[in-house]
Amino acid sequence: MDFKKVKVTYGEGGGDFHEKIAFHTHTNYRSSPNELGGCLNDWRNILRIIDDWFGIDDMDRQSFIEKNYNFNLVVSQAKNLPLLVRKNDLLIYSNSGHGTLIPDNDGDEVSGYDQALYTDDGKFISDDMIHRILSQFVPGCLIIGIFDNCHAGTMDRGLINWHRMPKDVVANAVTYLGCEEQGTSADATINNLRQGACTYYLLESLVEHQYHISYVDLLDDANKRLRLNGYRQVMQMACTEGMENLLFGKMPTAK
Repeated sequence: MDFKKVKVTYGEGGGDFHEKIAFHTHTNYRSSPNELGGCLNDWRNILRIIDDWFGIDDMDRQSFIEKNYNFNLVVSQAKNLPLLVRKNDLLIYSNSGHGTLIPDNDGDEVSGYDQALYTDDGKFISDDMIHRILSQFVPGCLIIGIFDNCHAGTMDRGLINWHRMPKDVVANAVTYLGCEEQGTSADATINNLRQGACTYYLLESLVEHQYHISYVDLLDDANKRLRLNGYRQVMQMACTEGMENLLFGKMPTAK
């Protein structure tokens, strides 16, 4: 599927959100020994398929691309997100790049290692840091995240395939993770274009189902597509309680 040719009705998935915000971190690590090929194409595809469908304006989108995906800039801006995203707001977050394992210094990982994102300037954003930010969002907002990187399996501090987030994450949150904790996320060539296999098959499933698919069924369908096309990675998902069977882009009705 060529996403450039996919017809997206801008704002069709806008729903009843008050504000809609996007936060994207993608880099190919250009001219480095760790260079990748598909992370910027993942970003372009997500803008085309998800941001446009939700109707996220350029002025409400922060994209930290290549050299701008650096630790100080991204972490400082990410810490501001819980102040910006309030009840009835939407946040889309995506990441494509390297992931790695770093020593666990607080003893909360059975394996002895934390999972971490690897920024373009060679620093690490740990799963503990990501969890601390997630736990600060308020009830009644919706967060949808895609982490297309290696060792992604517990970026949200979770377990295997799909599970519920810790109880201190009170926002309506769903995160898709490219692989298991010890796994790798393919930087693949699909349709003659370098791109992340996780992002590609997740978006392909969304488009073919015309966005009318539940969060957990989207995970299952994307994993089936990965297997059918010869990829060994197994995508994971974490969500807050009661989200798994809702349609993509929906959240529980306020009581």
